[in-house]
Amino acid sequence: MNSFVMVGRVDAFLKMTERALPALFDFFSLIAPSFGTTSEASALSKLYSWIPSSNFSHEVLARRPDDLAVMQVSEVGWSDLGEPKRVFSTLQQIGLQTQWAMPAS
Repeated sequence: MNSFVMVGRVDAFLKMTERALPALFDFFSLIAPSFGTTSEASALSKLYSWIPSSNFSHEVLARRPDDLAVMQVSEVGWSDLGEPKRVFSTLQQIGLQTQWAMPAS
């Protein structure tokens, strides 16, 4: 069984992105002053409306293999959380119930 979990520092992922997709990185750099302000959502929305789609795995990680390491981890669980019922089931299994996660009656 294989899982894909990334663990790393944000600055390392940003450097990889800058090297692999410099134009995309530059677009985000232009709106970086809006981050954490009331105009952030609007700036991001405008940017996302016209930038081309990209695949982080293929266009960044695959292009920067020397920046990556692989580590085998055993005895961990895995779940495909692609549907709400799977999220609820996993939360129940680990004994976590939050108000937002309560299924509608």
